[in-house]
Amino acid sequence: MKSAISAAFVALTMLAGCVVDEGPSRVVVAGDGALVVDWTIESAKDARDCAAMGADSIDVVVSTAAGDVVGDFSGYCEDFAVDIQLAPGAYYGSATLLDAAGRPRTTSVDLGAFCILGDDELHVPIDFPLDSFF
Repeated sequence: MKSAISAAFVALTMLAGCVVDEGPSRVVVAGDGALVVDWTIESAKDARDCAAMGADSIDVVVSTAAGDVVGDFSGYCEDFAVDIQLAPGAYYGSATLLDAAGRPRTTSVDLGAFCILGDDELHVPIDFPLDSFF
């Protein structure tokens, strides 16, 4: 029975165009999943750095593998993480820190290509080094 479930799981992920890394992450096919973008500024999570660098929020743009924008998601800089609910599928994204007026304070950081398989939570850590700020 277990081999039949494994074969079905592999077939479903191949249809979705996703590659599965059988590492420690929890993977269950069903329902929506979450992308958690977890950021640092110069490798640290210090709210004072947000204020010192003039960063008020983060803007995360998520697109499908075909290039269609799924959404533009935001969170407060001081939170250092944003949770984005996504349907199962293949995506890519980028993140930029913004000032209080919504203008970019940094260059965009590429989140790379990733897959949401359903009922999973994918953590993507990124860093905004000092030289990424304008």
